[in-house]
Amino acid sequence: MTLYLLIGLAGMLLLNIIIILRGTTEAFNSDSATAILLAKEQMRTGQIIPAGWHYANDVWLLSLNLFCIPFLLFLDNWLLCRELAVILQMLVVTGLLIAFVRKLVDLKWALLAAIVFWCPISSVVQEHFLYQATYATIIGQTLLILFLTYGFFEAHGKRPLLLYGAMLGILTIVLTAGGIRLVGSVILPILAAYGLMLLSDKDFDVKSVLCDKGSKLFLGKMAYFLAMCVVGYFLHLKIRATGVISNYTMSINPDKSLWTGLGELLDYYMDVWGCLEISQIISVSGVLGFCRFLVFFFMNFVAPIYACVRYRRLASQRMRFFVLYAFFAAAITDYLIVFTDMCNSYYLLPVYFNGCILSVILIHDLSGRGIRFKNISLLLAAVCAVPFCLLTGVYHAKAGYADGAVDRALLETLKENELSFGCSGIFWDTYKYTVLSNGEVEIISYIDMPETPNLWLTSEQWYQPEYHQGRSFILTRMGWETVPDVWKERAEDVIHCGEFVIYVYSQNIYQIIADEP
Repeated sequence: MTLYLLIGLAGMLLLNIIIILRGTTEAFNSDSATAILLAKEQMRTGQIIPAGWHYANDVWLLSLNLFCIPFLLFLDNWLLCRELAVILQMLVVTGLLIAFVRKLVDLKWALLAAIVFWCPISSVVQEHFLYQATYATIIGQTLLILFLTYGFFEAHGKRPLLLYGAMLGILTIVLTAGGIRLVGSVILPILAAYGLMLLSDKDFDVKSVLCDKGSKLFLGKMAYFLAMCVVGYFLHLKIRATGVISNYTMSINPDKSLWTGLGELLDYYMDVWGCLEISQIISVSGVLGFCRFLVFFFMNFVAPIYACVRYRRLASQRMRFFVLYAFFAAAITDYLIVFTDMCNSYYLLPVYFNGCILSVILIHDLSGRGIRFKNISLLLAAVCAVPFCLLTGVYHAKAGYADGAVDRALLETLKENELSFGCSGIFWDTYKYTVLSNGEVEIISYIDMPETPNLWLTSEQWYQPEYHQGRSFILTRMGWETVPDVWKERAEDVIHCGEFVIYVYSQNIYQIIADEP
């Protein structure tokens, strides 16, 4: 069985590598480009947080850009560097996932969990785990802090306690300072889960908790972890005050109705599990869609209900912790989607990750303590899950992908006209082309007009007149009103390339702006 699961995991990873190498060009956008651009800026400045760099909602400290740097040192193809970085990140996360689940159950079930997790079950999973890969990074960060949390709260000797405490403290500060998204999906659920575990183990008798020596040590560890969270949060506020990340909070949006929020939540759940991606019932897509409904139902209804019923009978304290952690992570994420401005399905991807592990844990528990029953359960789960995951991977790996001809034509036109620096009011037509051209053509973003830079995943230095000497351009598309009339009139030439319109200027646009009285 172990060999069968190893072959299944190798096949799943190989299919995902094919999907990454074949599909990244079509899925690539300006958001995806940021990992490369930030890595280049870190290499240029020698700073972890480059001066003048503006993030989006999170500070990227332990992120994909770190995986990009080694490849950028040796390769000139920036897009290939990013693809290789995503593949490397996938392998690292796989190793962490297997090691984590192995501590909860055993190696065979850990391999099964990894196969299920990496199945490209929907376009949302495919985009944010394999293409943009931001949430693959978040899952890796989650696994790291869960590892350290387990080690810290289970440590008894002075040396392991100090070692785990130091590592957990640093990582907690880094993740909490990084952004509110990680606070909601990782930090708060850990605090809530351990707090409830302490109270439930003592039958909510506060007096006995305060008098027991082991409980006092546990409370001390909780206080330390909470203190690191507070330090990280104040650091986050300090970073946010500098303007390098957006003013993003978990506050309730009073203009959002309950029914609107619940409707969005249901749509997002269906979207993440791929239940909305069925074209024909009698087809490969239809069969896979039906299987996705079953997976959705099991992960979001059967597994949670069973966890509640069996909570006190689960085999280990680690299992009980993870059940509580998954519950609080889902509850907090659901709250954020229903009541706040977090309006996108990818916010549920940590819930999807928790569901994959929780399902494996509960199938393992359902089989009882007998070795024979566990082996039969594993066999049935593997026979059902592995073919479905591999078939899903094959379906996406064989799909037709655009070859990027339109993008290549635009970049060739710009190079032929010796245009290497410009800007655009369409964010998705900016940093994407900087990466696709390997930095030969740089396009930065503005809001409404070039005079108002779009400081989102960008560097302030790119908007300085001295950054570029020579001709420049504004890029737009036909039918898009993103170029003010005054800038149309200033253009010395207008070039058309398909649906793209390029307004050309004799000098850097930001030098023109600086020279204005």
